[in-house]
Amino acid sequence: MIKDVKRTVGTIMLAIMMVMLCPCMFAKEVKAASYDANKALQYAKDHWNDGNGLCAEFVSNCVRAGGLGIGVERGTGGCANAVSNASGVPMVDLKLDSRGYATSALDGNILSAGDVVFQYCYTHSIGPHIMICGGYDSEGVATFYAHNGAMNNSRYNLSRNTAYQHTTSCNMGAKVIHISNIGQKPIGDVNQINATSDGKVHVRGWAFDPDSTSTNIQVHIYVGGPAGTKDADVVGIVAKTSRPDVDNVYHSGSNHGFDYNFATKKTGKQPVYIYAINVGGGNENPLIGQGTVDIPATAHYPKFEIEELYVTDKGKLRIKGWTYDPDDTSKSLDYHVYIGGDCSTFKTTECSSHKADAVRTDIAQKYNVGEKHGIDIELDVKSEGSQTVYLYAINIGAGNINPEMKKATLVFPKKSDVCDHEFTKYVSNNDMTCGKNGTKTAVCDKCHEKTDTIVDKNSATGNHTWDEGTVVKEATYDEKGIIEYRCKECGAIKRAEIPMLEKTTDDNANIKKNVETESEQPVSGSDLVWSEDVDELDSPDIIKVKNVKKKSLKVKIEAVDHADGYEYTFAKVTNSSLKAFKKEVRTSNGNSILFKSAKTFTSKSTTVKLQGLKKNKEYAVAVRAYKVVDGEKYYSDYSSVKCVKVRK
Repeated sequence: MIKDVKRTVGTIMLAIMMVMLCPCMFAKEVKAASYDANKALQYAKDHWNDGNGLCAEFVSNCVRAGGLGIGVERGTGGCANAVSNASGVPMVDLKLDSRGYATSALDGNILSAGDVVFQYCYTHSIGPHIMICGGYDSEGVATFYAHNGAMNNSRYNLSRNTAYQHTTSCNMGAKVIHISNIGQKPIGDVNQINATSDGKVHVRGWAFDPDSTSTNIQVHIYVGGPAGTKDADVVGIVAKTSRPDVDNVYHSGSNHGFDYNFATKKTGKQPVYIYAINVGGGNENPLIGQGTVDIPATAHYPKFEIEELYVTDKGKLRIKGWTYDPDDTSKSLDYHVYIGGDCSTFKTTECSSHKADAVRTDIAQKYNVGEKHGIDIELDVKSEGSQTVYLYAINIGAGNINPEMKKATLVFPKKSDVCDHEFTKYVSNNDMTCGKNGTKTAVCDKCHEKTDTIVDKNSATGNHTWDEGTVVKEATYDEKGIIEYRCKECGAIKRAEIPMLEKTTDDNANIKKNVETESEQPVSGSDLVWSEDVDELDSPDIIKVKNVKKKSLKVKIEAVDHADGYEYTFAKVTNSSLKAFKKEVRTSNGNSILFKSAKTFTSKSTTVKLQGLKKNKEYAVAVRAYKVVDGEKYYSDYSSVKCVKVRK
């Protein structure tokens, strides 16, 4: 005998997560229309004899009073179709007794007070009358309210011919639109709850929601206490197996059964609570069955404790703890790390497997197990931003549950913000000229985002294109003159001597002759006097800028040939684009870097320490070489700028 268990429960806390149990495919929620049968019946009681409108108009106004959104229909067929379409409830044939009455014995499961009944001729496919059910009288015969032959909650012979076009040979009957159950809670029953010999729980029963009998609803099973109980095991299934016996009674369709075995961490005597999950217009998930089972302790599941789970300042995932399986304490367990989703969703950003084999003498002594059951790692992860992290211990014994050890939502920084950058694969930018070295750029080997550009030494082509020369010092009878040539491409300068004038009668012609001769003939290397200009010194390369103690940075550069010393310039970076700096420094690759409140000092050393800096602030560093000639300093181009954050 199938019983309808209807007991009220509180709000169900949905928490379905049992590792290695395949998650059920939950049915899509379907919301039904809203209808209050009591309000519809009150309208019928007040207006059954007011003579206002035909039977279809009367029924339209009744269901509208109940909250169903239809218009006022004049035809019986139009009214029936409007009610069915608005409610989503199909018309179902009624079973009539020999007197032509609908009764609770034949139709009690599909006809209730507030439902619409459509008298229907199956011979002509037309409906002569429509009414609203008021319930059942003391003998179980359905009663109705109607216009056109006003009825005040009276019996009605639904098989009789009431219109001129119908004859005694017509097959007359009726259809019901069972809208009184809209917004009802699910119904169901649990036929069996027991524990199996292998430590599992077995449940069998059925459940469906009258608001949407075409939907296979979810059933939630709690082991260890009712819904909301802390540490209760929860399993979600779908009621979709064949139960023709349920269909025979409720006309709900046959696929609303469940027959399911599942594993649980619980052992011994445990209460089991089973709930049907609402998909219609109601908001109640009723308890449809409960019982107590005695679960044999046939298998052990991994023991564990996670002591640390956080993101380090280097962006790594720090995990510390322990786990072991009582079924075999000699083995170190595997454990799985999921980032971005748990193992049942298959939507993880990252997942990895590791061995819990760190030495934990404290655990060995406390639980009388081996020492190698510890977890002590820092994982490099690709994830950035807010991510949920899940940790699972992997069972190796007779059980089949891999328990969740820890779940936490953590924030991972951008990789480029925490990387100890390394640059090894430099590629030329092909920006060298005849007299100036070009640059080369590398992408960080670790984060693959940060780039570094340095001078590509000895890359200048040396193929200058000189102009015709400018006399900067005229030759005299007592001193040689100087002519200066400038490269048309890179601006490099070379100077050559102009011989002293010969004493002749035409001094001006003699000077002109000597200058022209000098400019037309190649100048030997011994005759060249190169200016100590910025173009004569290579710009230095910054090899490394690293953090040292007491809020300082150590700068190491590569020595520059012929340099007398180096000028170091550094300043705090106020934004990532370096656009707000005031003192301009032009780098060897042609870029202008602007510094605000820059500090500058000179040193002959290629290794210096920058002190008095602020922790967690980023500083930009640039260096140029200088050479002193006749008491005047000549500078090289600046190096590429290095930006480093002070961390110590």
